[in-house]
Amino acid sequence: MLKKITIAGLVSGTISGVLLGCYLWMVEALTDKQVYTLLLNVDFIPILAGYEQQLIEWLFHVIISWAIGVVYCFYLWKKQIFSWKKRLLAAAGIAAVAAATYFPLTILFIQEIESPDDLLALGYWVSGHALFAYVLAITVNIYCSSKSK
Repeated sequence: MLKKITIAGLVSGTISGVLLGCYLWMVEALTDKQVYTLLLNVDFIPILAGYEQQLIEWLFHVIISWAIGVVYCFYLWKKQIFSWKKRLLAAAGIAAVAAATYFPLTILFIQEIESPDDLLALGYWVSGHALFAYVLAITVNIYCSSKSK
């Protein structure tokens, strides 16, 4: 059972994280709001600071997405949450915490980036994380229902 939960978390975290990254990349390309750059920011992590390779930054983002996916799946399993609405609500709670990182990340960013009070950039960031939550809940639902058959 633990293996199934872990795999479900890794799969759902990967899909959700990639879609979040693609969404914020597209937003940045179309609007010049540096939300994708902010997503990949690792300046504040001493061991990663100085690496400006997008692959390292992207890998860090995916690892975070995996962790969120696995924690989410273990939470659903531990609390025995089977209802779609409750799963979506749990994903929204996790994504709200992730979206709240906008403020510390904009403050910690070493290079010039969006201001913490840029409401448009914040809106893009929050909508991206809402997309992450929705996709996380959907992929877990699909994965778990397909594996139970």
